[in-house]
Amino acid sequence: PRRLLIITAAAFGTLYFLDLRRILPTGVGVHWVSAIWMSLGIDFSRGIVYRPLVSDVGFGGTRYFPLWFVVHGTLLRLGLSPVTAGYLICLTSVAALVIGAARLMGEVGVPRSIGWPLAVLTLCSIAGVHAATTIRGDILPAALNMWGVVLALRLFANGRVRAMALPALLFVAAIVAKI
Repeated sequence: PRRLLIITAAAFGTLYFLDLRRILPTGVGVHWVSAIWMSLGIDFSRGIVYRPLVSDVGFGGTRYFPLWFVVHGTLLRLGLSPVTAGYLICLTSVAALVIGAARLMGEVGVPRSIGWPLAVLTLCSIAGVHAATTIRGDILPAALNMWGVVLALRLFANGRVRAMALPALLFVAAIVAKI
């Protein structure tokens, strides 16, 4: 079973990266949902946190909390293009989620030879593929939550229950990234 798990994770991981290699340069994964997220980042880069519902410049309003588009807008101010900045956030979040999943499994005693393949397979769904091939704010809060759990578990296991400020901050950041 361990060998089958490793082969499955390697096959999926290979296909995942081949898919990224095909999709990212062409921008084929960028669609109207991505445009909404990028528009919020572009607005922030211009000093607008939430555009009014109706104004002379068009329609606005959103149900999304600001962390993702604040990061996106900040990257735009640093000179990145909207698509590059969006993919950077999403791919970094995907990597953080997979590494966090592997660390979480290590914290609960799962051997690395099983934990890492299982961590790769956390992306083995349509949502996992879309997390890296589209520009949207879904994967950042998942990664923040994962690391909040990892750190909370580590602190709890070490008897440092009173030191939960960092995990709590990560959970709050996940909420502020997307409701």
